[in-house]
Amino acid sequence: MYANTTVLIDNLQYQILDRANSTGSKQAVLSAMSYTGMQMAINARNVLEMEILHGRDGLGASAGAIATLTVTFDGATTAVGILSSLIGARVQWMQSNLTSARTVNDSSNYLTVSAVNVADPASPTLTMVATGTTNVAAITTGDVMYIAGSRGIAVASSDTNVPQYEQLGMSLQLRATTGTQFGIDKAAYVGWVANQQSTIGAFSPSVLMQAAAKSMARGGLLGEYIALLSVDQWSVLNSALATNEVYNNPAGFSMSKKTGTDEITVYHGGIKIECVPHPFQKRGQFFLFPKESGHRIGSTDLTFAIPGRPDGDEYYYPLPGYAVMQRQCRADFQWVLLTPPSGTIGTGVTF
Repeated sequence: MYANTTVLIDNLQYQILDRANSTGSKQAVLSAMSYTGMQMAINARNVLEMEILHGRDGLGASAGAIATLTVTFDGATTAVGILSSLIGARVQWMQSNLTSARTVNDSSNYLTVSAVNVADPASPTLTMVATGTTNVAAITTGDVMYIAGSRGIAVASSDTNVPQYEQLGMSLQLRATTGTQFGIDKAAYVGWVANQQSTIGAFSPSVLMQAAAKSMARGGLLGEYIALLSVDQWSVLNSALATNEVYNNPAGFSMSKKTGTDEITVYHGGIKIECVPHPFQKRGQFFLFPKESGHRIGSTDLTFAIPGRPDGDEYYYPLPGYAVMQRQCRADFQWVLLTPPSGTIGTGVTF
């Protein structure tokens, strides 16, 4: 098993650093290095979270042919949180087989997200700006979007068998019934195949209980599980519990009412399911797995440290030939479910 290395690079001009130096300027409230460091950490965390959940599966599928430079998504294949976080990001598109390129991506020809419209979560849209020649007009139904670079830094629209440079995401680990993952052939070893709960339809607490029954029957693990839900699925559960209202009548005649919940736990036999809403979980699916069986395996979490040096030694330096300082942050790990038969993926969720 090999961990996945992710690196984010940012360049800051000398004059920006000099003008926004919190130690040398009374006007500066936060140094440029501190500010950009926070923003880099947020962006890197977002990318890592998307990889952990959906690595190699893509971030959404087109519901139809592109209109000018705007794509309408099948809402079940993406999330409002994913699309909203991509403003300004470069993206590339693959055909529905996930191995053949649809658009060009290299240093001179690329697509940049300029706007999103998530007013209708079932049919959100994303608008792009094309730089150079990208073949963007060819995007059609079923094409899948990736963050640029995750399928290679130089990809032509005619390329086939395009490699993957992302983690094997939860979705792929749970849904795959064939193929080799981490050197294990899923078709040959049924114990490496998770449970599939497809064509679910309307989401409800009973859906989670059915998933728990599948996990318990094959995995045999009792105890704490995590159900990783979309925000819409969480809302359904929260509404189902809305009648569980708590009244507080302090001394006097006033009465206050509290409704809703911060935490949702579903019990099924010997399984305790902690329901967790995630802004990057796709609207049409959910994951269920034992808490103790999900691990990040690798050498380092997100860090700005120079490789092989203590965390205090940050990775930034002058870029030769340019009046800029380059800064890098990186991570090196792979999320893996150690007991696939105890995991379940639910798909086909509707609202």
